[in-house]
Amino acid sequence: MQLEFSIRNPIPNTINIFLLFRDRDGIQDSEDNCPHVANAAQLDNDSDKQGDSCDRDDDNDFVIDIHDNCPLISNRYQKLSAAHGRGEECKHDFDGDEVKDKNDACPRDATMTAVDFGKHVIFRPDGEPTQAFWRVQGQGREVRKQQNNNSILIGNKAFESVEFNSTIYVDSDAGQGTIGVVFGFQSAKVFYIVMWKKASPNNGLVMKEVKSTTGPSQDLYNALQNAQSVSRQANILWEDPKNLGWDHRTAYKFVLTLNSARKNIRVNVYKGSDNIISSPELYAGMYRGGRLGMVSFNQGDVLWTALDVKCLHL
Repeated sequence: MQLEFSIRNPIPNTINIFLLFRDRDGIQDSEDNCPHVANAAQLDNDSDKQGDSCDRDDDNDFVIDIHDNCPLISNRYQKLSAAHGRGEECKHDFDGDEVKDKNDACPRDATMTAVDFGKHVIFRPDGEPTQAFWRVQGQGREVRKQQNNNSILIGNKAFESVEFNSTIYVDSDAGQGTIGVVFGFQSAKVFYIVMWKKASPNNGLVMKEVKSTTGPSQDLYNALQNAQSVSRQANILWEDPKNLGWDHRTAYKFVLTLNSARKNIRVNVYKGSDNIISSPELYAGMYRGGRLGMVSFNQGDVLWTALDVKCLHL
């Protein structure tokens, strides 16, 4: 299912976007349920219009969260499960979503139990019209880009601190383009991107921080393809010094960790059991969470499979 909402950022280019969302979570202050605390997921367990990140009592049971043995499930009498160190009502299911914590991708988010990219948007960073050459299957846990065009698919669920796992496979012998993943996506002007190019020159994996004054636009697309940082468009955070390119019909597992609380990110790429690319922990304080997605430029028949998300509570 492709959602019908605009990927374009309505904020004029002349305005500093961080004056409109001062906590840098991508939600404008006027619409943010915690305008002074970064909470990209906008969780509001008790639907009182005060986000969980700044609500002292998330379940409205009149027990303040720091003293509540089930902060997301109302349990005024605080009956304790001694074996679990939690209240009886949440001993196996912290958020009350009827999925046990051991099977829950986000045990503290009742709106999220497993990753699902079935609801998404697709856009071209150059601003040109987009045709839907993407297919989502496997209950939203597998994404395939069928044709060779320059586009990005973004899921509709926003995350704060998260581990994102994906196995990427180019299912053909043609093409020497770019593949990768997107995270911390707040708009077509504001996101992080991991890009892996096969062809020389400038092959290898690179991580960029996008803060575009024009995106989506040809200037943004050119900056993403540029081997250097480009002012007012995209800044290179890290490049793999080995300059390894990817191979056709070879499975690569990407493990991306975003820690919004500590403001750092890290990416690891595995070929089988071998860790072939490993970034250091990189400072990422510009944007505090956002959506996840996939990117492919000049490359068709790309498969992102075994998609998995784990919310981190650090």
